[in-house]
Parts: sequence; C-alpha cells; structure tokens
Amino acid sequence: VNPLINAVVDGPFDKAFEESQKIDERLEKGEVTAKEFAEKPFLGVPFSTKDSTAVEGALHTLGLVSRRNERATEDAECIRLMKEAGGIIIAVTSVPEVNRWQETRNNVTGITNNPYDLRRTVGGSSGGEAALISACGSAFGIGTDIGGSIRMPAFYCGIYGHKPTSGLVNTRGCTFRTGKEKSTMVVAGPMARYAKDLLPIFKVSQFDCQIAKTFIFACEIAFLLLA
Repeated sequence: VNPLINAVVDGPFDKAFEESQKIDERLEKGEVTAKEFAEKPFLGVPFSTKDSTAVEGALHTLGLVSRRNERATEDAECIRLMKEAGGIIIAVTSVPEVNRWQETRNNVTGITNNPYDLRRTVGGSSGGEAALISACGSAFGIGTDIGGSIRMPAFYCGIYGHKPTSGLVNTRGCTFRTGKEKSTMVVAGPMARYAKDLLPIFKVSQFDCQIAKTFIFACEIAFLLLA
C-alpha cells in the first residue's frame, strides 16, 4: 500500500521480519510462558513511529533536506519501552518539515496521501503514522503532539489518537528533546485503529509516577462504567 499513500520513510525491515519469525517459532513450540506474556504484553506486535522520533539505525530526517541522510544512533525512550514490552518496530513514517505543518509534505519524501481518498490530505504532523495505521500497514503507532499533531491526522484518516498531559511520557528522542526539560509542549502519545487500544499503549510508555497511575486508574474505571 505504501506506493499509493507514500507514508513510510525507512525502517528496520529485515530486522523486524527476523524478530517476528523467531517469536512465531517460539509460540508454535509453546516456549512463551504466561509470565513472559505478562512482562511483554505487546510481544510480536508490529508498530511504527514518525520520522521525528528516534529509532536506532533508521533515517531521522524530520523532513529536512539537510538531514536526508541522518540516522538515529539510539531509540527514543518511548520506543525503547515499547520494544521492552515486546513490540516490533517496523517503520518510521513521514512528517512535514520539523513537524511544523498541518499537511504531511516535505522535500525529502514528498506528500503523503489519505488511504480513503488519495486526493485528500492526511493532516500533520503525524500524518504518515495516521495513513499507515489507517491502511492496516501498522498495528499501532506512537506520534507526538503540540497543537493537534496526533489528533488532526487521526481525525482525517479515521483512526484514534490521544495527546497525554504534558509530563506523563518521557519525550527523550522525540524532536530533539532530551527528556530532562522541566516543561515541554511536545507530548508523545498513542495512535491506533481502535479506541480501546490507546490505554494499553499509553501504559507502556508513561512515566512511573503517581499522576500517570491516577490517570490510568481513572481511565480503567471509565471503561468499566461504559462496558
């Protein structure tokens, strides 16, 4: 589907395939224990993230011609945590230059098209993520948001996205953040085809702090009341 929507910038494709094969073999042999599933709730699940979020070894251009050959040397913290939870990163996706625009277009990879209508925009700046998830090219993704960069592409592409409260997710490796900022408007958050998937993704990437735990508890109560 990518030749049509132009959402994928790069990815550890071979590595992801090898990892998934190993997990499939272990599952077939019954080698994965209940304890491992509990520790790695996303075991073998493919996910993606936007180009501006660092994935070790993958292109990290932020849509800038001056960075068209730049590669990340380490994972962003939210990516590292998701990998620890068993997730398999399969791709980094397109963004507008430095995540600045509400349309995902740049002079490195071109324009990203909406899976529902290739003539339409996907929004921005997490437009590549929204397009790939909407087209079933990725099970879920991790975007970033200041003024709508998760929420608008999710809306345009018919999926769900959540911008957590600032400070609940470590932003190290997201758009040049170090993770040590006392305050930042940039927040990393989940994107998925189903609303019920957002909270489990957030649980993996959130800080181990009381505010985050309170937020998760409130969400779980709300889900019970709506069930």
